[in-house]
Amino acid sequence: MAFMIGHKTPWTPGRNWEHGKYKKLPVHNESSNKHIAFCINNGYLFNENCLLANHERLIITEGVTNCFSLMEHGFAAVSPITVRIRVADWERLLTRLRSVKIVYICQDNEISRTGLHGAFKTTSVLVGHKIQTKLVILPLDEHPEKEIKEAEELLFVTKIDVNDFFAAGHTAADFEELIAEAKMSLEFDISRLPADMSEEERNRSLEPVLREVAQLVPLEQNRHLKLIQEHFGKSNLSFAVLRDQVRVLQKEKRAQVKQEKKREKRTPSFPAGPE
Repeated sequence: MAFMIGHKTPWTPGRNWEHGKYKKLPVHNESSNKHIAFCINNGYLFNENCLLANHERLIITEGVTNCFSLMEHGFAAVSPITVRIRVADWERLLTRLRSVKIVYICQDNEISRTGLHGAFKTTSVLVGHKIQTKLVILPLDEHPEKEIKEAEELLFVTKIDVNDFFAAGHTAADFEELIAEAKMSLEFDISRLPADMSEEERNRSLEPVLREVAQLVPLEQNRHLKLIQEHFGKSNLSFAVLRDQVRVLQKEKRAQVKQEKKREKRTPSFPAGPE
């Protein structure tokens, strides 16, 4: 046993020290917890050993109970037991994740979008290392907008996670349907843009999206530009204009890189002094 975690239940006593949702073991450190074994250090993701099996696809989910649910339904899954993976873990994980054909991120879906923001951070790291990644979005029950405004607490209780999804009676086949609908991070960004914005607002909102498109290979650029055009309507936004804007952004990026290289050359490098 290297680590253990406990989850609050309806039968947990209502004492001050029992308010937290989870209880975890104290971990090893050299100051106050020298007596705790070094292996108890939060140094691994839950179920990380499944990466040794070289699965074609892997699901990264938020909580340990969510990971249990996915495993019970036959999916290869790991969990950092929080919304994002620690910086210290990436070097080890990236080496192993490169053998996975596609990684799916399935975080809690809630009005506050906390899980989704964590998913974006994880996705950006994986995509930056050329690992194909998609977002699985769990279906969130509709709540009247008036209720959400009147009850701030609803922002935190209106949510669904993997465990809730399966506990509600959904099957592995239902989750496979969500996987089939999963979107790449950039596709999700495009789908979330309001289609009825003014032209000025649309252009401003599209700029960061087009900067990301500009970094893709040509075939993927064309596919994403078509998605943008379809989202806003072909009659409202021409493909040629989108393509021209991507070329402008690519030119700006090249000029920026060129300037940075010039600055590096101008910066004098002094030999190290005597020890």
